[in-house]
Amino acid sequence: MVAIESAPVSAMQDTSSAELLSELNSKANRPSYWKWTAAGSVPALWFAFSTGPEWLALLSLAVLVVLTIYMSVRDTVAKTSVLFYDLDAANESAFEALHEAFQTLAGCRRAWRINAQAAVYDRKYHAGAGSVVNRKDAQFGKGLPPMVKSNLEVPYAKSGSTSIYYMPDRVLLYSPSGVGAISYKDLDVSGESRRFIEDGAVPGDAQVVGHTWRYVNKGGGPDRRFKNNRQLPIALYEELAFKSPSGLNELFQLSKHSVSARVRAEVQRMSSVLPA
Repeated sequence: MVAIESAPVSAMQDTSSAELLSELNSKANRPSYWKWTAAGSVPALWFAFSTGPEWLALLSLAVLVVLTIYMSVRDTVAKTSVLFYDLDAANESAFEALHEAFQTLAGCRRAWRINAQAAVYDRKYHAGAGSVVNRKDAQFGKGLPPMVKSNLEVPYAKSGSTSIYYMPDRVLLYSPSGVGAISYKDLDVSGESRRFIEDGAVPGDAQVVGHTWRYVNKGGGPDRRFKNNRQLPIALYEELAFKSPSGLNELFQLSKHSVSARVRAEVQRMSSVLPA
């Protein structure tokens, strides 16, 4: 299997995003002091309940609960970034169109991220497929990045611990290692419909274009040497790739086909309305 993965997000930083990324990463790395307060409350309460009068122990409990809540709110405020957007007519129209394009992706019954793929050298053991993939569930939708407040919701793509947020001015990438950014001008979007031999359930919006067998003979029919050689559907899915010169390399599979062209067109439109 050959892994399909992006470079560390720390390498993805266009010059216009340096100040924003510094703020987002520094706030993300800020300690959560409420946890220290809560941890320190445990021995303090134990001591109060075991040695002091009951009224003092209950008072200590109330004070420490209030203090922990206060520290939690304080941490949330300190770790949150506020992004306010005032778009002109061209930017607003382009961003709305990008929303609509991603809504098409969000409307697919199933979405996956392809993590790795490999060539098949003996197709009869793989239902006649020329390659196999390793994939996991992905999600498209709209919302905001973690610990960010804004006056606009943005489209996103999520898979596992990695998330991509398509902001009005740039693309933000979140991973356990930090936050990165890519200019729309550097974002390359490509897609094409592919036939996929589905070993699981076929999503309701997928188009089945044929069938094959779990084990096939040279003529394409079932190999009678294998018991329980079940028939498998061939679905027409869409593969959608997001890449950049800085190392972004995300490949998604969607249960609907012919849905990537609009996303690519709207990303290019975003690139054209944003300043160089």
